[in-house]
Amino acid sequence: KCLLLDRENDFKLFEKQNPNVWRFSYIERMQIPTEEDVSLLLNQAIGNVDLWNAIILMSQAGLRWSEVFKVQWLDIEQSNKISILKLYQGKGRKDRKIALSSSFKGKLKDTKTDYVVGCSPNHLRHIWHTVLKNKFIPHSLRAYAITQWSKKTSNLRLIADQAGHSNIETLFKYIKWTSQELEDLVNNE
Repeated sequence: KCLLLDRENDFKLFEKQNPNVWRFSYIERMQIPTEEDVSLLLNQAIGNVDLWNAIILMSQAGLRWSEVFKVQWLDIEQSNKISILKLYQGKGRKDRKIALSSSFKGKLKDTKTDYVVGCSPNHLRHIWHTVLKNKFIPHSLRAYAITQWSKKTSNLRLIADQAGHSNIETLFKYIKWTSQELEDLVNNE
């Protein structure tokens, strides 16, 4: 079982802290980090290579928690214009290629293993709880990546392919806008 947090316990904690909020789907009610939040998470992860790489893989490549542990260094091809991450047997046993910036591989730190995240899911789960104090759940970093992609292109099929979604409608659960972005949209008529 590679889920970081028990979803039912997440729901119970959320409902206890927010008694006036009715039950949304898990994805629709998770808190999505801002660019500043991702930078803070990376700063907290500086001393741990596996945590650093997991945050990069989820926030930049939009990987799911279970997919993070499948990526090998050989799965990342780099040219001077683009990096391609080949993900084998992702969710639904689907393979996919994720296009990333040419500087992507340079953001990752060497784990001295064949894998980009060299520890077990249980070990990384413990590190996540200890270092990051559960400020964000890992899946929120995936939502962050999908939201960032949506700001760069209106091609929903491209974003869905990057995310590994066969149904474009699934994207709408992940794409979140900050209050400031909504204000800017309304005020820039």
